[in-house]
Amino acid sequence: VGNEGIDKIADPSSTIPQKAAKKMVKPTATDMAAAKLLYVQLKMDWTANPDVKSPEDLKWVLGDGGATEPWAAVEGLRHKYFAYCPETETCSGVYVFFNQQKLDAYMSSELFAAQGKYPHVSQVTATVLDVMEGTELCIEKTAWGSNPPTREDVSKAVMLIVHLKIDYAANPDCPDEDALRNVMKADGMGYPGAFAELAGLRGKYFVYHKELETCSGFYTFVDRASLDEYLKSDLFSGQANFPHIKEVTFSVHEVCPGTERAMDLGDWGDGDRTTAPEKAEEVKLQVKLQVKPTATDMAAAKLLYVQLKMDWTANPDVKSPEDLKWVLGDGGATEPWAAVEGLRHKYFAYCPETETCSGVYVFFNQQKLDAYMSSELFAAQGKYPHVSQVTATVLDVMEGTELCIEKTAWGSNPPTREDVSKAVMLIVHLKIDYAANPDCPDEDALRNVMKADGMGYPGAFAELAGLRGKYFVYHKELETCSGFYTFVDRASLDEYLKSDLFSGQANFPHIKEVTFSVHEVCPGTERAMDLGVWAHGV
Repeated sequence: VGNEGIDKIADPSSTIPQKAAKKMVKPTATDMAAAKLLYVQLKMDWTANPDVKSPEDLKWVLGDGGATEPWAAVEGLRHKYFAYCPETETCSGVYVFFNQQKLDAYMSSELFAAQGKYPHVSQVTATVLDVMEGTELCIEKTAWGSNPPTREDVSKAVMLIVHLKIDYAANPDCPDEDALRNVMKADGMGYPGAFAELAGLRGKYFVYHKELETCSGFYTFVDRASLDEYLKSDLFSGQANFPHIKEVTFSVHEVCPGTERAMDLGDWGDGDRTTAPEKAEEVKLQVKLQVKPTATDMAAAKLLYVQLKMDWTANPDVKSPEDLKWVLGDGGATEPWAAVEGLRHKYFAYCPETETCSGVYVFFNQQKLDAYMSSELFAAQGKYPHVSQVTATVLDVMEGTELCIEKTAWGSNPPTREDVSKAVMLIVHLKIDYAANPDCPDEDALRNVMKADGMGYPGAFAELAGLRGKYFVYHKELETCSGFYTFVDRASLDEYLKSDLFSGQANFPHIKEVTFSVHEVCPGTERAMDLGVWAHGV
């Protein structure tokens, strides 16, 4: 940032809407006649993707990993439930669209097509179903615990999917599809109304498949106990007693975390409406898909540590730490780093003791790091008038680091200005003397201490209160192992500094010297957090 003056740019993160309660519009028969339900079943293969090896991994990807976020911006979508059936090892998407046009647009999109390309998916089945008039009588009934629903709300919920095969020849009172539809309509027999007061029922969609002559019910219950009570009821068992019902099959599905992002979008009564405005604005600022980092990711990753020594006398616009933080935050100076290819994150940190502003970068691989270090953006840091000295050090990220990074969640997802401004970094350098410890005689032995399939030492930090992450890094020439920690608040760091886990590092015989420094995380850092995706490097 030069000394010609800085325009005060409003901080985009300050405009992120709060999760205000949304006013709901009652659905009508006309809405149901236009609506379509899309049922997509993804058969899981737990052996094909090292990041998704179990239902727990899948749920992490959907929830904390943010994989459900793109659907919050799909035009014409009322909701998408992400559901998992343990019996069939199938992850399903249960979508309701306001009309056929919006459904067709989605099914022509890259977002829809991409589901068939996930390595952990062996088969995709997509079925489009008519929503039947009368459904409006029994949807959006039992309220979620919060409005809008939270992660906790949807994770308690459960879906029941029931398929009723119809035999029109068996019942003269229901001889064809028109008769069946009349059974459902509010101005006909209004059968769905029987479900309206069902305890714990969020909703039941009555849908029809013309070619298969099958009527299905897609139920959502807000908790398992409510579903269990319903399965014991006459209302449930009685469906098999109608003479035109030839066969009944059903399955139970867990509603997955992350579903809360794709709930109650748009409004009934306006089928052409896109995502609710407040939601659409929020989506623009949401983080991308995230997956768990692996040892392979760590072996490829590089940490770049750039230290800028401040000279508060040389730039009339940056005369103090407060000026620097204004430039980085409200001044928008951190924005260019949000577009750096191959960057996972850059922390902008300030150390009052040394009057140094540091950049702690993690790149997915050496190639992306090299490209950045050849860029004008990197070179420009040495030309700021308020910077008297620049030191840049490239460090290997050590395998095993994946055990203790991206742990404690930020207060918001994505992190806000407030979140990062509370955070603090601890940088610890451990000088190694391999000759002093026969159990750790060389670099290979040290690396084995760290690896998850070795001694897995970084795992000791995984549950550390308030730790967002600790990167274990190595400088070969200096024979130094360093830890770059981020804590979400100062109190958590202070507790750690008093712990045996911290002090004990100096007791290993191969540790010759320990030095450390504490750094404030600066405003504006939120713009350069959680970029790209592990295992892809882009």
